[in-house]
Amino acid sequence: MSEFLYRVDDVFDLSGRCVVATPGIPSKTTGIRNGTPLELRRPDGSILQTQIAEIAFVDPYDPERPIQFSFPPELKKHDIPIGTEVWKRDEKVTD
Repeated sequence: MSEFLYRVDDVFDLSGRCVVATPGIPSKTTGIRNGTPLELRRPDGSILQTQIAEIAFVDPYDPERPIQFSFPPELKKHDIPIGTEVWKRDEKVTD
């Protein structure tokens, strides 16, 4: 079963290396790591399957701060419009 994580309120292109969407994943969310599969449900009704490329470690650590991460480099800012819903996809593998 998919889990709603957050609705995008801004998107940043970090020097052409990666894209980050805020506010980020709620800090109490479990099972988040590099490679976690995500589903982007965009305002136009389209759905994009992707994953977490890399979790950002912020200093100083604040357990209440949302988890920030980057998307894979093939995603660009225009691929993640404001209002997009970010969902954690079910990772169950079927044979």
